[in-house]
Amino acid sequence: MPGPAAVQYNQDQVDALIRVARGGSNGKMPRPGSRDAPRFSSTEPKELPRFLERMDDMFGDYKITDEKTKKKHVCDFADAVSAEEWKSMKTYIDGTYEEFIEALPKRYGELRHHKEGSLLELKRELRPYKGIDSDDMSL
Repeated sequence: MPGPAAVQYNQDQVDALIRVARGGSNGKMPRPGSRDAPRFSSTEPKELPRFLERMDDMFGDYKITDEKTKKKHVCDFADAVSAEEWKSMKTYIDGTYEEFIEALPKRYGELRHHKEGSLLELKRELRPYKGIDSDDMSL
């Protein structure tokens, strides 16, 4: 009895199978607000880097390369407050996608502190060592 015939897939079919395996049910990009969609809320600015990473992954999965479309989708998947603010940015209106993405974290001061560390964080770390001076160290 002959074995099963080998199945041949073209690249579009392979890409669709990969999207389905990654959680896309029908090969279409998730709708903003849907369960599996990336989302950003201005109340959680520390999530911005993760959100942008997920958006870039999605653009790759769905072969979205047009810069204006990417900027639009980033705003579509953000909350209304963020989307309105971001759409008014010069880099959204006139800049490249990369310029737009690089400008977003600069709008959130807490992201700078999150990345670089904050003075308050440093003070908390040093609190247990309060009162120790160089004479207390033995060589």
